[in-house]
Amino acid sequence: MMNLSLGSRIAAPLWSLTALLVLTAGVGIARSGWSWQLIVPVVLGVAIAVWAQIGLRNLLSSLANLKCIVTEMSQGRFGKRVTRIRANDELGELAWKMNDLVDQLEAYHREQVTSFRQHLDGHFHRKAFLGGLRGIFKDGIENNNRLLDSIKDVQLERLRNHLIARIQSLNSTNLLDNLASNQRDLVRVNDEMQAVLKLASATVEEAEESRDGVHQAVTHLGSISERIDHTAAVAASLSARSQQVTSTAQLINSIADQTNLLALNAAIEAARAGEAGRGFAVVAEEVRKLADNTKKASESIGEVMGGLSDETERMAEYAGTMCEVAKRTGSIVDEMEGRFGRFAASAQETRTRALLAGDMGFSSLVKVDHMIYKQRAYMAISTGGQDSSFTDPIKVDHFSCRLGQWYEAQGRDLFGATDSYTALQEPHSRVHYSVHKVLEELKRDWQTDMSIQQEIVDSMRATEQASQEVMTLLDRMVEEKHGLV
Repeated sequence: MMNLSLGSRIAAPLWSLTALLVLTAGVGIARSGWSWQLIVPVVLGVAIAVWAQIGLRNLLSSLANLKCIVTEMSQGRFGKRVTRIRANDELGELAWKMNDLVDQLEAYHREQVTSFRQHLDGHFHRKAFLGGLRGIFKDGIENNNRLLDSIKDVQLERLRNHLIARIQSLNSTNLLDNLASNQRDLVRVNDEMQAVLKLASATVEEAEESRDGVHQAVTHLGSISERIDHTAAVAASLSARSQQVTSTAQLINSIADQTNLLALNAAIEAARAGEAGRGFAVVAEEVRKLADNTKKASESIGEVMGGLSDETERMAEYAGTMCEVAKRTGSIVDEMEGRFGRFAASAQETRTRALLAGDMGFSSLVKVDHMIYKQRAYMAISTGGQDSSFTDPIKVDHFSCRLGQWYEAQGRDLFGATDSYTALQEPHSRVHYSVHKVLEELKRDWQTDMSIQQEIVDSMRATEQASQEVMTLLDRMVEEKHGLV
């Protein structure tokens, strides 16, 4: 009996009572014969039993529906409802209430699941609807919406951090490359400056040696000057001696004239043989005097020639000394000429290396300005485009930024003749175009739209690609100017 269904347990007593009535009527008929008093109760009992069975069947059908719905609910499914509710009694009201409960449970579950899924997908405008919900269901949805607000904040922060992480990864990778490029520039500048320092040290040593050589040359030149003064004095003495010799020669000429005259007179007197006594005596006296004068002239000439010989020897000695000093001075001057040639070559190389180091340093400065421009773009993304200290400086075009201003002024003067200078403008303009595109994307709902975030990342990748071209062209520009390629 305990294993029978509820319908069987209710129907069994009902049909047992009906059978008892029929049995009682049959016994009465058997005893007394046919009687309406016996037939009517039996018919009424059967009718009531049938009617009760039909009602019981309807009741059990409704209960079966309720059982089915409760079973579905226990499995987490809220799609079934009690249908064909014919009565407005307690059972019918129970069915309507059950349907209402299932409606609220389904709506509660649907709104909760849908709103959570939408928020996880980034559609934060979709909240759970409260319509039709009452009591704890309404309170639960309200709490759910508050939770969704928290989820929205967390998701926005996660999406923001996701974008920033990707941007920072891109930034870090390219920043390291940029810093490595600047590091190479600084190493080359340092190498050039070390070479310049070595050249300067060698030049200082050469200058010290040249100073000693110049001192020796000055000393020798002073000695030569002193010797020249002595030679001038000797030359003056020789000039005076020469005048004496000239006077002596004139005296000898005079004596010769007188001798010729005496000879003529002697010839005349010889012609006068008779009267030759006194004439020859006078001629003889004159010849004697002439001989004395000639002797004196000869002695005077000898003395002069002796003096000339001494002065000549002194001049020869001075000339030899001056020749030796001049040779030493010439060697020193030749050595100084070689040193000055090395000075000139060293100075030229120093100038070349200093110009190269200066151009590389200036190129590195331009690179740093360009890197600062990019870093401001990254910071603008990190702040969501809300910090004007980062966004305003990067709004300039490629003519107005520091690199653009340098390009049109000093850059043209320094590197205008190179091919890389001409090629620099195109990738530089792409850098600014991509950064400006990022600023436009930041004005949209980038925090909730992954496609916008992807566009921002793609724009920064394009920025870095163009920036790398700019860095390469700056290096090549310096190399072209100095003939290193």
